[in-house]
Amino acid sequence: MTPVKISDLTIEEVKLFCRAEGEEEEDILFAAIMDAGKQFIQSQTGMSEEEIDTKADLTLAF
Repeated sequence: MTPVKISDLTIEEVKLFCRAEGEEEEDILFAAIMDAGKQFIQSQTGMSEEEIDTKADLTLAF
């Protein structure tokens, strides 16, 4: 099984993982949370977005 890259995750996949069955308006919130998660990982690791995609364990943290 190929590890999933953070950049490949969709809002729908994240909502499914969170068991969120909300309206489309929640997509804006999930997009903001996903962006914040990426920025947090980048700030804590010092890695670029491309670099974090190479680390499968960071996808779990995301």
